[in-house]
Amino acid sequence: MHLGIERLAQVMSPENGVDERVDWAAARVRWGTGFPEDYQAFMAVFGSGSIGHEMDIFPPVPVGTTMVGSMADGTAEARHTWEREGGRAVLDVDPESILSWGGRPVPTCCAG
Repeated sequence: MHLGIERLAQVMSPENGVDERVDWAAARVRWGTGFPEDYQAFMAVFGSGSIGHEMDIFPPVPVGTTMVGSMADGTAEARHTWEREGGRAVLDVDPESILSWGGRPVPTCCAG
């Protein structure tokens, strides 16, 4: 097991993600890139979901019935933020290289 994931498993239960299986070949095709070893290791142990209602972890491709946002939605928002904040003048990267693997949970209800 990846050392960082092993340490994290000491303080965070991996029980909710054990049945998720990411198709990494499909993810590479979908996003045009590979994914870091530590993200793959995290997904293998914990899967997607919410961490203490503070952070959602997105799968790179659909993995079933996840209750969190999607990498596609998070990435679209991250790229929009990059553009709104000045794009290449502020952060000189290809926007296609910006991928969002997680984010703040979206509220599920609104005050009327």
